[in-house]
Amino acid sequence: MQAAQKPQIVWLERDSFSIALPRPRSPHVWTEYDYTPPEKINERMAPANVLIVNKCKIGPPQLDAAPGLKMIAITATGTDNVDLKACEARGIPVRNVVNYGAHAVAEHAMACLLTLTRHTRDWSDAAHDGRWSASRFFCLHDYSMISLSSRTLGIVGSGSIGQQLALFAQAFGMTVIRLERPGATSVRPGYVAFEQGLARVDVLSLHCPLNSQTRGMINAERIATLKPGAIIINTARGALIQFEDLLAGLESGHLGGAAIDVLDVEPPPADHVMVRARHPRLLLTPHVAWATVEAQTTLATRVREAIDGFLSNRTK
Repeated sequence: MQAAQKPQIVWLERDSFSIALPRPRSPHVWTEYDYTPPEKINERMAPANVLIVNKCKIGPPQLDAAPGLKMIAITATGTDNVDLKACEARGIPVRNVVNYGAHAVAEHAMACLLTLTRHTRDWSDAAHDGRWSASRFFCLHDYSMISLSSRTLGIVGSGSIGQQLALFAQAFGMTVIRLERPGATSVRPGYVAFEQGLARVDVLSLHCPLNSQTRGMINAERIATLKPGAIIINTARGALIQFEDLLAGLESGHLGGAAIDVLDVEPPPADHVMVRARHPRLLLTPHVAWATVEAQTTLATRVREAIDGFLSNRTK
């Protein structure tokens, strides 16, 4: 097969991964770019038969710029950056990857919970800044710690990540309840009504999709429903939370802590309210809960398998 006959595969966002994406086994011509700004998308994807993207936005103008495009592979679960209806109208299948990092995200949520309840970051600072050396006793008591074994975790979103977090929490002796979707007209077996669940939990962890019912669902009114000292964890979608209300809950002391791995705009502007915040009970991480080496390897392998499967079917 001549090089000109081989499918042209274009990857627009190489640096969105920290590992190498394995090349498809099928014959192909591979072109990759570390990063593609919006104004370069049309030009770079023009020769593509198979396009690989992470967060680049692909709509009708971009699809029109690549008349030979036959498939789009998304190196993520979310598909909101690709106009699925426009792709369907053109007969272009879109393949994403699901359930590749449940352990990774659940581990991150658990790590954040332990950091907030055991003050590991604060204790490390105390050991290095001289407070421990200056103490008259063998240990310090600057921060109040709580045991997870007497606490209740509420999970919103009981997919693979929520289920894995529940297993981790139960191993620590926590009571786990699953909260029904906000605004639901009925409560499924094994679930607790959303508003009732909020009043019961010591820790609230979000693992649900972003939609019209969940956007901004954690607001001042619902934060006030939580127990004093409750902790909020969000590794799902940033816009589930109204950030000004979250910070107000921390400042008032009503919230015992918050761990946020996702924001409504990513990367966020330097003046984003959460980026500017420097609250001692706030953990802000840059959307890294998913990014263990193992999770990235699984995701990358499934992307290759999806492309190989597509190319193989086209040559039969």
